[in-house]
Amino acid sequence: MKNKYLLRKFMTENNIDFDVPFVVKNGNNAIKYKITEEEGTYGTIPKIRFYRNEWKEADLSWLMLIMFCEGYKIIKPIWKPKDNEKFWYVTKRGNIFSRSYDSGDPSDTALFLIGNCFKNNKEAEENKEKMLQILNRDKPFMDLNKE
Repeated sequence: MKNKYLLRKFMTENNIDFDVPFVVKNGNNAIKYKITEEEGTYGTIPKIRFYRNEWKEADLSWLMLIMFCEGYKIIKPIWKPKDNEKFWYVTKRGNIFSRSYDSGDPSDTALFLIGNCFKNNKEAEENKEKMLQILNRDKPFMDLNKE
């Protein structure tokens, strides 16, 4: 693809990876898509697939519509750090720190479950106020005594 960097930039900005489903809303419709890379006669080319009971290939014009038309809203997939991957989080005092993710550590799991895992310091800073609202709650998210 001559302008492969455009596709990569679009995917990076929207937290999309190859072969990982994402949702696109257009009005009241929400459809699951994924972008794949496949070897063709002229090299590696992107393909877009949509899901309705099974994955089906869509015409590449759909990819162009999703990328360039304002009426299509991409619902960004939730990012979860991989083991040993660096992530940033907000503390109850509003400080931002980074560390390596450990899926076996209950603290890291709790940070992920409340949405307090960010790819970089900038993203953590942008979401600091939202995180402080969650971190300063007086009640747990789940009442284990409730039947």
